[in-house]
Amino acid sequence: MFHHVFDIKNNIKIQQIEKTFHTGKKCLFDVARFDEIDPVVSGNKLFKLKYNLKKAIQEKKRGVITMGGAYSNHLAATARLCSLAGLDSIGIIRGEIPASLNHTLSYCQSQKMKLIPVSRSSFDHPLQLINDLEDQYQDFLFIPMGGANYEGVRGAAEMADRIPDFETYEIILCAVGSGTMFNGLKQRINDQQTLIGIPVMKLHPENDKEFLDSLTNENERKNCRIITSFAGKGFGKAEPEVISLMNETYKEFDLPLDFVYTGKLLNALYSLLIQEQINPKKKILFIHSGGLQGNLSLPTSTLVF
Repeated sequence: MFHHVFDIKNNIKIQQIEKTFHTGKKCLFDVARFDEIDPVVSGNKLFKLKYNLKKAIQEKKRGVITMGGAYSNHLAATARLCSLAGLDSIGIIRGEIPASLNHTLSYCQSQKMKLIPVSRSSFDHPLQLINDLEDQYQDFLFIPMGGANYEGVRGAAEMADRIPDFETYEIILCAVGSGTMFNGLKQRINDQQTLIGIPVMKLHPENDKEFLDSLTNENERKNCRIITSFAGKGFGKAEPEVISLMNETYKEFDLPLDFVYTGKLLNALYSLLIQEQINPKKKILFIHSGGLQGNLSLPTSTLVF
């Protein structure tokens, strides 16, 4: 059953959106519905974990150890896939674990993932923590948060292979967390395409040069753009403007988004179109990277779906 999870032979559903703005301007764009692959291992997670878990099996590891926050899509997906693969899993959690587990951590535990809390300072500056974990759990494969390694990027590149006529899109937009999906997709774009990444955490070019440089180098910047101005209050913060947009989008187009990644991405796309930083006459693709389980962290009735 485990190997069939990764055996995605069919193309991803493409949903066309025709949006009329308050200015009267109209725009057509396509949405690649990676969120519909699986209710738990949705969107880009399946692709980013594919070669990591295959590596763990090939190297005859007992299991996988990885990191994430208390509402991490990555942790939930890793726990599920390891359960299917017969691998043990360990999740390193940022901060304390509450006595009453939230839905994400409860799900991880139901999939037999061992949860280990670490201090926020250790988690946020993890070099020593990772070294210690790899020493302590030598029979486990360590996967960076978000699957941000060679195997993760290799898998993320295959997302493009499942998008019908991918090479015909002139503008492709995706949210940026760890940057793994962006780095994978940029391997597939041609000289006539532009890939735009929208970071969902606060980034400042002067302070986060190393991360930004990992996303685009000088030779790639003609076809790759990173726009850092749509993170709002920061990662995982529920912005009223984004929540309102998500509810409107679901009512108008039956398109569910998440408030951490794709809600901010759509807000960015609409803003860039209205500001004419993106030409609405271009053929535009919006990557829906999944992550809908994260919406369960919002208070009941926040969303209409």
